[in-house]
Amino acid sequence: MFTHLDMDAFYASVEVRERPELEGLPVVVGGTPEGRGVVAAASYPARRFGIRSAMPMASALKRCPELVILPSRMALFGPVPDIARRIKREIRDELGLAASVGIAPVKFVAKIASDLGKPDGFLVVVPDRETKSVSNETTFATDIADRDALRAASALLDRLPRPGEPLRLIGVGVSGFDDAPAEQADLFAPAAADTKKVDRVADAIQEKFGVGVVKRGGSLRRGS
Repeated sequence: MFTHLDMDAFYASVEVRERPELEGLPVVVGGTPEGRGVVAAASYPARRFGIRSAMPMASALKRCPELVILPSRMALFGPVPDIARRIKREIRDELGLAASVGIAPVKFVAKIASDLGKPDGFLVVVPDRETKSVSNETTFATDIADRDALRAASALLDRLPRPGEPLRLIGVGVSGFDDAPAEQADLFAPAAADTKKVDRVADAIQEKFGVGVVKRGGSLRRGS
């Protein structure tokens, strides 16, 4: 049996809690429409206008011109490991049960980490910090036709870990040459939502045959 806890409109709800004057107003947390940001969370009054998470902020503003747009303030929520330890402790105090926690940059790895930490484990997977390459991507609020693109590309040089060291490869790419309308794509379009089905199938397979039977294709060797 699994229990899945999902905080309702979490980021937006925390902002309303911190600023009671926003109660009952359509509130969203996310990027700016000028920067082609997306909605990270929408309060329920905002959802009445059809606004939802991952929607382009410009589209949300068209649906509700009175929308209150707030930036994400991660400092309000505390470091992820601290939150996980508090939940783990409260489960033990309230229910007398042990919970294993896995923390990682992606869901799949976090789930494996929680399994490896059993029983009563707490495992954090830290990504490799060695810099092998750097990149710089800039999305302009409006389409451009001047040397702003070159200036955005040159900003990459400011991020080199060892300035002055010889470089092996530099690449510059541009897009937007077709005649399609300049409209920001929906992050969670119906096609992308199909990945949830993959997660459910992977969960079912591992539950039946054991952890580790499902692997990424890149981890398989030829002939194995």
